[in-house]
Amino acid sequence: MSAATTTHLICAPGFDGSATVTRLHHPVGAHVAADVALLTLTLADGSRQDVAAPEAGVLAAFTAEIGDRVLAGELLALMDIEEAPTGWLFPPEPAGIEAAKDSSGGWLTVSVDAARLAARLGVDLSELADQGRIDVADVEHYVREQLAQRR
Repeated sequence: MSAATTTHLICAPGFDGSATVTRLHHPVGAHVAADVALLTLTLADGSRQDVAAPEAGVLAAFTAEIGDRVLAGELLALMDIEEAPTGWLFPPEPAGIEAAKDSSGGWLTVSVDAARLAARLGVDLSELADQGRIDVADVEHYVREQLAQRR
């Protein structure tokens, strides 16, 4: 059984107020070792805080850019991290793929990249149906909102 990857959500650590993204340390697609800084935040008091990779993996995307103001717990990046096979984490591939429908039974218009991201994150695209064509930014926004509601 070969190892597979899962997408890990990298969120801003706990701090008071907001922070500004001041540096992105690696390009998207780079392999990053565990505990290596992915990006740097400048906090409201002027101090800097690095956000590190939790494990070794490939930096899949940044959801924040240099100059963006972020709050504690906000989604900052996505990393694809290789997981050891356990038998329960990766269920068998489905026999067929069904097209996504919205809650009223109508078809959804989804970009391929948005569908891939939603599948990796376990996002039900029918919950985003009111937005017309769903793209990657819509999925990222939805995930950020869901994370913010859990705080």
